[in-house]
Amino acid sequence: MGPFVLQTAIVARWPGFFLDAMVDDLIAWLRASIEPRVPGLRGAAGFVARLGAREVLVPLLLASALVIGWRRRSLAPATLLVGSYLLVAAVTSLTKAGLARPQPLPLPGVPGRAFPSGHAAQAVVVLGALALLAAAGRCPEWRRRAFAGVAALVAVVSVALLWRQAHWLTDMVGGVTLGLACLTTVSALVAAAVEPRPRSPISSRR
Repeated sequence: MGPFVLQTAIVARWPGFFLDAMVDDLIAWLRASIEPRVPGLRGAAGFVARLGAREVLVPLLLASALVIGWRRRSLAPATLLVGSYLLVAAVTSLTKAGLARPQPLPLPGVPGRAFPSGHAAQAVVVLGALALLAAAGRCPEWRRRAFAGVAALVAVVSVALLWRQAHWLTDMVGGVTLGLACLTTVSALVAAAVEPRPRSPISSRR
């Protein structure tokens, strides 16, 4: 959680971080140059960005938790999925409310809720948890491909959100680091809870 706390402190101290402005200015110029020539580009970016929305990820999370938990006869998959999501959602909401950072293109009447990106954080948690569960017991090459696929999808969602100027660059980085921190924390707790405890010498002789 350390990297996310550091980023939160930086954004709180310098909400107009110079790198954010540079990247957003570049994106605004690219949009003005490209979108008039490619009418469907903005809509396509919006569709891709929705892949990180809770309306998509929560049903996927619940269905996966039920199916994987039933097949493995264990509550560990559901605990990992639901626990990671609830943790990241709580931290995201509290941080957004505390910083109230405005988006690059603020919506009228909507309070600033830019940092961190909830879409990025949720995508990392849900897709990352599914990759962890799917990779359990698999060969290293299969695991690398699963995690590479998750990283690629999160990157595509992040780029789509930046393109639509819904977030600053540091919002996306903060969302990814928060998602990784929550996923790592909950997966470690679940692993510790389900790991068989060694029997003491006294109990083994009984």
